[in-house]
Amino acid sequence: QFGAGGPVTGSPAPGPPTATAAPSAAPTPAPATSPTPPAPAPPPSVFRGSLTMWATQDNLMGAQCEYANAPVNNINDPVLPSYLRSGYHCAIGDSNPGFGKGEYCGMCYKVTSLSDNGVGGTPGKRGSAVVMVSNGGPGGDA
Repeated sequence: QFGAGGPVTGSPAPGPPTATAAPSAAPTPAPATSPTPPAPAPPPSVFRGSLTMWATQDNLMGAQCEYANAPVNNINDPVLPSYLRSGYHCAIGDSNPGFGKGEYCGMCYKVTSLSDNGVGGTPGKRGSAVVMVSNGGPGGDA
């Protein structure tokens, strides 16, 4: 006999007789399953629209998303996200997806200009930037 501490000798202590259980069938093992991999992320939505204007950083003060309003009252405060301090922020239009009640404040979008042509005398430049929504109300499509 082997006990928990190694080889032992001896006999069981006297006691009441023990009943022997009838043999039973071995339990059936559960089928092996592979973990389900996570679903892939959906592709980003693509919107087409027009960028209506650029403005100075001071326009963050008083903007509808209120990031630089009281109690911050500063466009350079480190509490602001870097997109707002660096000037990479925008107003969102009235539709598609539209400013609504501010639910898009803080959302970031990759904006891509497809040409070097501006509109209405404003110069344009081909390229991309990531911008954060900080305001609403410029009118037109987002």
